[in-house]
Amino acid sequence: MADSLEIQKLDGTRAGQRVLRLIGALSLQTVPDFLKVVRAETALVLILDFTGVIIVDSAGVGALLQTAASMNKTQRRLGLACLGQRTLAVLEITRVLSLFQVFPTLAEAEEKL
Repeated sequence: MADSLEIQKLDGTRAGQRVLRLIGALSLQTVPDFLKVVRAETALVLILDFTGVIIVDSAGVGALLQTAASMNKTQRRLGLACLGQRTLAVLEITRVLSLFQVFPTLAEAEEKL
């Protein structure tokens, strides 16, 4: 599990929303597959559900920044939902948390995006 990432694709509650539920590690080993899935996504609103994420390393943070930049460039919206304490700490320590729209629950992300 530490070297794997499962990505479940779900429709959001509103038209144009896509939820990607991440389960496992967003790490150096899993970033290529994560970016492949994210880059193929065309939804106007993308919500990353971190409920099942056990670790995010520096490569994972970089992938999130790439995703945010790509979404901004194409005038789409990105939200991060259900971040655990470890993930929040990593984003705070790297001083990038403020670059993301973060929501405590998936329902709140779906409602506000």
